[in-house]
Amino acid sequence: MLKKLLQIVVVVLLTSNSYADVDETGTITRIIVEGSSIVSVWLSGIDITSECSGGTRWTIQNSDPMFKEKVSALLSAAAAGNTVHLFHLTSFGCGNWDSNKIYYVDVTY
Repeated sequence: MLKKLLQIVVVVLLTSNSYADVDETGTITRIIVEGSSIVSVWLSGIDITSECSGGTRWTIQNSDPMFKEKVSALLSAAAAGNTVHLFHLTSFGCGNWDSNKIYYVDVTY
């Protein structure tokens, strides 16, 4: 009985963590290029983040292997006024200023 209860608790904890990932869709309202290492982005969408307390700020660091590609997609979308979908993976942690770290960028053209 105790073993069964422990298994149920573990399953509940694992499933609750999988729902912590966050995304936001909107148009880009602001971009800050902070030196050569960090780019910050804000969208017109509604922020539903609960993990990172940095508010609606999304960041990419140059340590990201896809840094240049993500920045290029964001700048292109901003120039064209396209809708952007950003995704934050909680297992990667928060970015600078406790922002949402951009895991992937999806641009609608």
